[in-house]
Amino acid sequence: MEEIERQKYRKALSVALDGDDWTEGEKKILEWQVGMLGGFFSALIEVMCRADTVNLSKLTRSYPSLGVAVLAWQQGDLFERLKKAGLMS
Repeated sequence: MEEIERQKYRKALSVALDGDDWTEGEKKILEWQVGMLGGFFSALIEVMCRADTVNLSKLTRSYPSLGVAVLAWQQGDLFERLKKAGLMS
């Protein structure tokens, strides 16, 4: 049963990453959370998550979609929307 659940999750994840239901920034957050995002963007998201308001604002100027997604992850409903879509537990 566990393998079937993993296959369903992988399919849902693939559909989410290929679809238009999520912004590019939200897709990066999802990839980061499930360990699919490497290097630069992982480090950037972690820095954005730790940044104060002033520095997050500066980073968001260069990466607007990602900055908005980080705020949605930290303060908004992104986690709940991903959970509702079956992409987070």
